[in-house]
Amino acid sequence: MTNSIFVTNNNAATTTSRQLDGTAKLTNFANNQAATIIREYANDETLAESLVSAMTDTNALEALVDTIDEVVTEDTAWLKELDSEQLDKMLKSQQSKRSRCKSKEMTQDNFTSMLSAAIAERGIRIAMGKPKGATSAQRRGKRYTDEDVQMLANDQEALRKAIRNIQSKKSIMKSKAGFDETSEEYQALLEDEQKLKAVRIGEGHVDATKQALKSLLGDVDLNEMKAADYKALVGSILELADDGQQNSAEEQ
Repeated sequence: MTNSIFVTNNNAATTTSRQLDGTAKLTNFANNQAATIIREYANDETLAESLVSAMTDTNALEALVDTIDEVVTEDTAWLKELDSEQLDKMLKSQQSKRSRCKSKEMTQDNFTSMLSAAIAERGIRIAMGKPKGATSAQRRGKRYTDEDVQMLANDQEALRKAIRNIQSKKSIMKSKAGFDETSEEYQALLEDEQKLKAVRIGEGHVDATKQALKSLLGDVDLNEMKAADYKALVGSILELADDGQQNSAEEQ
């Protein structure tokens, strides 16, 4: 499944010019982490969409890095030994790398490079004390309030993304050595996941609506319909949608 979400690799060799001291070590770490994330996510239908979103959405890309923030913090602590001028040059280098990747076809190699640059940039920013927007610690510590849940209940697409994000974090945690299912962080994820799933529109309603719509359309040839019949059909479809929303609201 991995290759199916990427544009076919063009196998073009990539070369790098003179690297700053420490860049090779950082790049090696970031490449390995990026490859691990892609391998775990691309082969899981539930998580693969996170990769697809990250190809064009910077926030989604940062969310992937969030899942390994602790690893990045620990394994790039050595960057703090470098001087600020060197770190600044390394940061600009990674930002340029991300920018170049965005402008290319999203092959697996190119996406790996872009994700790797994002991971490396995170490590550099942590060393410099320059977080990008909200810190990952703040995002990781987010708990869903009743107000948050209600807002997401009114936006099912955002709700599904929030649930997938939690599932992504769970998957990464489980893959780490020494994983503890009873840990406070993991239990918090489980609680939030249940909160969000409780307001998710049931698959039963979705399936019932699909079946009703299929029955309504039958063997209708839309190209041969008269204007009056077409208008009546649209009205019936809208009524069907209203009924589905009402049923979902009653269940909640």
